[in-house]
Amino acid sequence: MSRGWTELLRSLGDSLIGVAGAEAAALKGDLRASGRQLLVVLALAATAAFFFFWVTGAAGFVLFQVLTLWLPRWGAAAIVFAVLLLLALILALVTRQRVRAIELPVETVRRHIDDHVVWWQSEVVGEKGQSQDRLAADSSRNQTEIPGEER
Repeated sequence: MSRGWTELLRSLGDSLIGVAGAEAAALKGDLRASGRQLLVVLALAATAAFFFFWVTGAAGFVLFQVLTLWLPRWGAAAIVFAVLLLLALILALVTRQRVRAIELPVETVRRHIDDHVVWWQSEVVGEKGQSQDRLAADSSRNQTEIPGEER
């Protein structure tokens, strides 16, 4: 009889180690994907900055020369400045939007832990249906306890 329990405990330990390894691999994959997204954003920003630097000078000069046909030199320079400033702002906003879309590593870990808590409560403990309700209640209670904190 004791040998049966020993085998069950050993099997449970091996299963837990297997689950932990699989989750570590999944977390590693998520973090790797976030890192790739960050590299893509940085490469896009660097490429845009490189081309923007060289194209800005040429386009500014051409635009300035065309505008001096109808405007005084200071007016042409002001218009070229405004157009280039607008382009720089648009590029900055697009880059900011892409950076905000990247999931932070802390959030990735937190998401994995929350998924495990829900799974353990519903599958292992046997509280199917109740775990989601309890998590929602805990979440709303935490938000009401700390009114100034954003989640």
